[in-house]
Amino acid sequence: MERFYRFIVNKPLFIIISVLLTTIILSSGILKLSLDNDIFHWFSKESKIAHLQYYVNDTFKSNNPIMILIETDNVFSHENLNLIRKLTRGIKNLKNVQDATSITEIQDVKSSAEGILIDKLYPEIIPENPDELKKIKEYALSKESYYGTMVSADCSTAMIIVEPSPNSKSDIVCKEVKAYVESYLKQNPGNVKTYFGGIPSILNFVSNLLVKDLYFLVPLVAFVVLLVLFLSFRDLYGTLLPLLTVLLSTSVSMGIMGFLGMQFTLFGVAIPVVLIAIGNAYGIHFINEYHERCSHNFSNDEKKNIILQNLRRLFIPILMSALTTFAGFFSTAMASEISAIFNFGIVNSLGVILALIFTLTFIPAILLKTSLKGLNLSRIGINHENETKLLKSIGSFIYRFKFVFISVFSIILLLSFYFISKIKVQVDYMSYFDKSAEVNQVANKISEKFGGFTPLQLYFKADSTDPAVLKTITIIEEKLRFLSGSITKPSSITELIATLNANMTMLKKIPDSQAEIQNLWFFIEGNEQVNKMVTPTKDEALITILLSFVGSDERYKIIDSIQSEVNKYSKVEMKDTQEVKEVAISLASEMLYNRLIKRNVKIEYENLINSISKLVFEIPQERWDSIKTDYSLQEKLLRDLKDQLENSVLKGFSNLSEEEILYSLSPLVWNNFPVPSENGQIIFKEKGICGLSKLFSDLERTLLVNQISSLILVLLIVLILNSITFKSIAEGLISMIAIAFTIALNFGIMGLFKINLDFVTITVATIAVGSGIDYTIHYMLRYLHELKSTSDLKEAYLRTISTTGKGILSNSLSVGLGFAVLMLSSVIPLRNFGLLMFLSTLLSAFSALTILPVFLIIFRNLVKKGGNKI
Repeated sequence: MERFYRFIVNKPLFIIISVLLTTIILSSGILKLSLDNDIFHWFSKESKIAHLQYYVNDTFKSNNPIMILIETDNVFSHENLNLIRKLTRGIKNLKNVQDATSITEIQDVKSSAEGILIDKLYPEIIPENPDELKKIKEYALSKESYYGTMVSADCSTAMIIVEPSPNSKSDIVCKEVKAYVESYLKQNPGNVKTYFGGIPSILNFVSNLLVKDLYFLVPLVAFVVLLVLFLSFRDLYGTLLPLLTVLLSTSVSMGIMGFLGMQFTLFGVAIPVVLIAIGNAYGIHFINEYHERCSHNFSNDEKKNIILQNLRRLFIPILMSALTTFAGFFSTAMASEISAIFNFGIVNSLGVILALIFTLTFIPAILLKTSLKGLNLSRIGINHENETKLLKSIGSFIYRFKFVFISVFSIILLLSFYFISKIKVQVDYMSYFDKSAEVNQVANKISEKFGGFTPLQLYFKADSTDPAVLKTITIIEEKLRFLSGSITKPSSITELIATLNANMTMLKKIPDSQAEIQNLWFFIEGNEQVNKMVTPTKDEALITILLSFVGSDERYKIIDSIQSEVNKYSKVEMKDTQEVKEVAISLASEMLYNRLIKRNVKIEYENLINSISKLVFEIPQERWDSIKTDYSLQEKLLRDLKDQLENSVLKGFSNLSEEEILYSLSPLVWNNFPVPSENGQIIFKEKGICGLSKLFSDLERTLLVNQISSLILVLLIVLILNSITFKSIAEGLISMIAIAFTIALNFGIMGLFKINLDFVTITVATIAVGSGIDYTIHYMLRYLHELKSTSDLKEAYLRTISTTGKGILSNSLSVGLGFAVLMLSSVIPLRNFGLLMFLSTLLSAFSALTILPVFLIIFRNLVKKGGNKI
């Protein structure tokens, strides 16, 4: 290594020019960075978590829908309907928009003289006559497909659903759509308010916040680090060089990120802040040691000699500190299949190595080629001698009460383990923002008016012309709706088939024969809306429901329950409905209950199912047998049931239309009913659940595993590196004590203050290990070095804390406050990350100067005098 050291001191100008040229060339890649905060895009197509979603998106040409709320006094006025129509059609014509649907553009199934007619709900020229408008309004509100889906229950809000093109970035499309709507309303003002919701709007909102954070936080962290460095060293060398070095390495790292095509995500904002905070540590240690050796004026040759001594003494400590920090980031990257976390870990790993290289080359070169003079320290109230006395006093206090320190730390450790059990894992977009944020207000409005905005999808590979398949999908669809609170109506092919059948037979139900169903398909072949639910080959189908915001536990319950239901109905046996009346009654009750709840009817499910059951079993078997092939008799029976229900359990409730009640009861007149059976026919060749809600749940379930694996990996790497550094496994193990305490306390703080483990905070522990162990390495190497010149353990400790201790304290303060800047972020996960890293950094330094030496002193018999192996 001596040749390397001498090359640095003999070629300073070459090093300076090389570093600056490298920075200029590689940092230009920053211009290639682009934003992408769609969690779905953070997974590859081969990912176990996201592969089905990729397949569904490709097969059904789907993307995250944009939801535009048009709020006014009355949606159904002529003026407002015209406005909605023009907006919808204008949006649909935008470049990256695949489709746009609203109450004026939605297709409606109607009977005509020629048979079935599928046309828009509103004619091309929207009526001005109040009676005509009222008639269409009443019809629309009687249809569950429109009520609470396209128009709110109070008729004050209409929904325009915009589908971005499949391969486009939905948040960018949302920005374009929003610009168009705002421009249109500026030119055509009306008495309306618009709100943009859905996942693309949330992503757009996140991107805007992150750009704002980037411009605010990066200069701020640079200023904070600069201030701390000035207060620590109080000269231009100590203030400027560590910061300049880390700014150069950060610029190069971000540029390489751009050249590699990595996307700038939520983690991207943290990258420059983290690198500036952590990377200046190496420069601080170098400048601190340089100060120790520069207590008087010196010649240029003496300066070379001082820098050579610095390099010889600090090369291993700084190298090992950088390698352990590298290990922390690298472990974070390797333990996760999420590209955003992987990129975060890799870019920071690269930045750490660059900061190491620049510290060991660029700083010595600048010191050799400049003649900056230190500031007059006597003008500052504190000088180096006073600092040394203060640190030695603190060291003496710790040495005197070492057993008290051990007892206190043990109690804190036990409390930490208790609070660790309180940590919750939760991932969702809404946890990014304060409750008062605009995006949260819009999400609440969508949930209140339309039921939800987070998609959950059920995929089936099955013959969609088979009545057994359609009936089974109906059962699963209604169960999904029931489990998710009955508020939101799922979209699937089943009710459309039943509606087509109603226009042919006057009874809305799924036909009992495949031939009937195939005839009905003739009317909807090639329809755009149908292709979003069933493939043109009719062998793949999709159910989509929009869930409102729910906690992780409730989301797990919904998904696990519906997964169980799907698995249960993978094989079914078709039985005579009269043989399984109880099952048919249960489905009919769920269907009716779901529709009543959507219409804001407060009713107990148990009362409803008991009433239906009582009425069904009162009907003579002869009547059931007589209706099997006669639609008119089936309709008559269901009407009789409806009338009886309206005179009993539904008395006083006029919210539901006759059609909705009859459709809800229609399973009772199915000729045969699918019943789960191990020996039955295979209904679904393939099946699965996807959608953002499922993605969040799967992600949450992998986070804990990733946290454990990444933590074990980084601890193992650090233990190996430390054992090599100290040339002893025993000393390597002792060096882990302080960081182990820090990590335990970090998790305890999360549990105590109810900070969730999410895809941002999961990185804290491994980063804290990698960066926090630096203080232990610097302390132990200096401590063992001091033991070579004295056999007094206390004296070695006091010398170490008064010299290297100062570098550790100024370093931790600089790094910690750098992380603390993230607490000013607009995004909650980054705030939590900043807080936890700030605390972890200070705890790591504090532990290295207190817990570690206490253990070394107590177990002094393990350390041989003179710094030999244990």
